[in-house]
Amino acid sequence: RTERAGGSEIPDAIATAVATSGTAIVFAGGTVVIALVSLMVAGIPLVTSLGYASAFAVLTAILASISLLPAVLAAVGRHIDSVRLPAFLHPKPKPANRGFWGAWARGVTEHPWRAVGASVLIFGIPVIPFFSLELGQEDTGATPKDTQERQAYDLLASGFGPGYTSPLQVAVELSSPAKPSSTFEKQYARAQSLQDQLEDEQATGQLQAASLQRQADELEAQQAQLLAEKASLETKAGNLKAEKAKLSSSAKKLKREKKLLTGANALLAEAKQLASQAAALAKEAAQVAAALRERPSRELVQALKQIQAEMRELKAEATALKDQFAKLGKEASKVGGEAFGLATSAAAAGREAIALVQEKNQLVQEGSQLKVEAAQLQTGKAQLDALQEQAETQQQQAEKLKTTLTDELTAAGGDQRGTDPRLVSLQDAMKGTTGVQLVSPPQINKPGNAAVFTVISTTDPADDQTADLVKTLRAYVIPESTAGTDTEAHVGGQTASYVDLATAITDKLFLVIVTVITLGFLVLLMAFRSWIVSTQAAVCNLLSVCAAFGVVTACFQFGWGIDLVGIDTASDEVPIASFVPLIMFAVLFGLSMDYQVFLMSQVEHARANTRGNRRAIATGLASGARVISAAALIMISVFASFILDGDPTVKQFGVGLSVGVALAGISVLLLAPALLVLAGRGAWWVPRWADRVVPHMDIEGAGVADQRDGKSGAVPERPRKGSMKL
Repeated sequence: RTERAGGSEIPDAIATAVATSGTAIVFAGGTVVIALVSLMVAGIPLVTSLGYASAFAVLTAILASISLLPAVLAAVGRHIDSVRLPAFLHPKPKPANRGFWGAWARGVTEHPWRAVGASVLIFGIPVIPFFSLELGQEDTGATPKDTQERQAYDLLASGFGPGYTSPLQVAVELSSPAKPSSTFEKQYARAQSLQDQLEDEQATGQLQAASLQRQADELEAQQAQLLAEKASLETKAGNLKAEKAKLSSSAKKLKREKKLLTGANALLAEAKQLASQAAALAKEAAQVAAALRERPSRELVQALKQIQAEMRELKAEATALKDQFAKLGKEASKVGGEAFGLATSAAAAGREAIALVQEKNQLVQEGSQLKVEAAQLQTGKAQLDALQEQAETQQQQAEKLKTTLTDELTAAGGDQRGTDPRLVSLQDAMKGTTGVQLVSPPQINKPGNAAVFTVISTTDPADDQTADLVKTLRAYVIPESTAGTDTEAHVGGQTASYVDLATAITDKLFLVIVTVITLGFLVLLMAFRSWIVSTQAAVCNLLSVCAAFGVVTACFQFGWGIDLVGIDTASDEVPIASFVPLIMFAVLFGLSMDYQVFLMSQVEHARANTRGNRRAIATGLASGARVISAAALIMISVFASFILDGDPTVKQFGVGLSVGVALAGISVLLLAPALLVLAGRGAWWVPRWADRVVPHMDIEGAGVADQRDGKSGAVPERPRKGSMKL
């Protein structure tokens, strides 16, 4: 556009632009390529691949700029301005020393110390968090909640623990195949022996128990029979008691009747006495009658009457006795019948009593026999109880041994080879490590020379304590537990890989920075042949990159404004992916070098056409600021769009690169010209030996311009000895 404004035809304008600005494009792009390719010194495949891919993209853009773009411009020709833009998008051109950037350039060059002070504030504050930078790993827990990976992460973390989201893998190599431990084999053999013994004893006990049960059933049947017979005997005994009571009552009655019989006997004796008295009176009466016949007398008659009267009394008494005796005879007959019945009943009761006594004796004998059998059963039961108690003791021992074996087999994953002392020692050591939630049983391959443990931490993968756990396992736990054995173990897995990557990058970060800065310094030294220019460029670029690191640290590691970038996480902080700083440094350093090239090339061009160092710097700054600010705004917009991505690592690149580009632009537009003004003419000094050794590079195509001017009558500048045209 500049060449066409000067009156050149389109082909000449394109050729001149490619020969002049094209060389600057190649040089500026080359600095970015060098910075990206320098990542290979880290020796990390991931970082090297990212550097190569980015460098290839930059190289493609360079080639397109110097080949495809000129061809398209030539094909379009004058139609490039066929579409008119609105007036507000088509401002009137102003001289470089006027407008905003002209005033900016004058302010910076006239007050360099103020510019330096402002730069110290702008860069110094964001740099402070950089010293707390800690490299971590990608954290799935910081991804958007509507993604499946975040939902799965939250489910695992809440249901099982944060360590389940990314477990550690401990791979073990065994020189000799794993095999069951001797202790386990002894315990297993003992358990088998106890099991067999218990089975035999249980079979014997079951037979004995069955026999005892049969005997007990028989005893119960006999006891039931005896109880029935006893009940029958008790019934009979009750009947006998009733009959005895009845006989006792009859006996009492018989006693009373016996008394009557005794009275009858007494009456009989009295009757006999009365009969003898009557006989005596009869005899006396006969004598009196004979005497009366022989010699009647009144006295004899009186005596005879008296005797007759006595005989009548005796007869009356005899009659009364006879009636009583008859009555007693009837009662005696009745009593005799009852006595006979009682005697018969008593005889029957006696026989029944004798039978009952015999049955009782038989029952007593059977009861004694049952007692003996019951005692035998009790003895057998006691023996069986003793055997059962012994069996229970053995069963408890077997159960305890079984539990021990089960625990050992469970810890070994069901594989007896997992009881190998080498694996058990390592497993127990890892279980007892602080920060370990669970250690899975070993998974052993078929040959038995390799095994894998899964270690679950108590913290999430992105936590610093998880990284410390990996280091503890590697540095202390595994070496101590495997010492003196033919075992070699290594901690791997995604989490450990990120820890290794962070460690490797941390170890190589300084080397990469030094390499990139050194190469950038040499490139600028070749381009501008000035120690001061190259040094200030390296310092400014390093400050902008470190300040960008500080902003990333404050935002993601400290959690300042993390919600503003669209991250929703419970911990309010996100670990910085280990490879982010390296890639950021290479990209930002390359872009900062581009801006330095844009500025210094304009300053050198102004020095060639303007007297005075300060004025040349102001003119170059005013001319290059528009291009630098436009390029910076484009890159800031591109990188800031990364923040819209849901991946936290992409957001880190977006924040870091957009802020870094802004700071790089500020350093080139504010700090760099101020330092050049303060350096004065010494800013362009270079030692003689360096001037002879360092090749000269024509960045802005000055030779082409000289040749063009030579065609117009101007004398082209003669290149210095030993210089090189690019």
